[in-house]
Amino acid sequence: MGKFLVSFNRRELKVMTPEQAAYMAGLLDGEGTLTAIRVKRKENRNGVQYQPHMSIANTDMAVLESIREDCGNGRLVGSSRGWLPHHKIGYVLRFSSNQIRFVLPQLVPFLRIKKRQAELVLELLDVCKSNHWHNRMDWPRAEDLRLMLKALNYRGVKPLHSPNGFEWTDLSETPLTGLSRYDPEPTRNRGIEVVMRSIH
Repeated sequence: MGKFLVSFNRRELKVMTPEQAAYMAGLLDGEGTLTAIRVKRKENRNGVQYQPHMSIANTDMAVLESIREDCGNGRLVGSSRGWLPHHKIGYVLRFSSNQIRFVLPQLVPFLRIKKRQAELVLELLDVCKSNHWHNRMDWPRAEDLRLMLKALNYRGVKPLHSPNGFEWTDLSETPLTGLSRYDPEPTRNRGIEVVMRSIH
């Protein structure tokens, strides 16, 4: 069946209550995606365009419909592509750049896992807002923000390198003693720790 539209795009300047924003932030932390993509645009000065991406996935359509109602924004899409017959249909609530500009700042105070990604996405939106076609000074910063988001979201073991001066290293097998937020037992520290350091 592939992808199919569940509900049309909705955009309202709706301010959520703290309870609504906290609930949506929890879903974004656990089931969401915050990143940026680079697409080719021949008409742009640098030949590319940067597009922030925010979405929340769930197999319960009612959950996504409820937060869409709470925040007044988003487009709900369903997908069953490549799934086995006994699997549930998956649903994704997606947000456009302008919707992210309005909704995400309301979530930042309540985010725990993806707070840094949220800050980078909002900075990228600010970079893009001043000049839609991206001048030459905007492009390196936008590219760095994209790569930083990619590193924070990376789940594998391949290190990433930015041509603009940042290096990301996988420390998933490295003991992380001395960092209070981690368990001192190295065998329990199996997550990807992203370290950014200047290599100039």
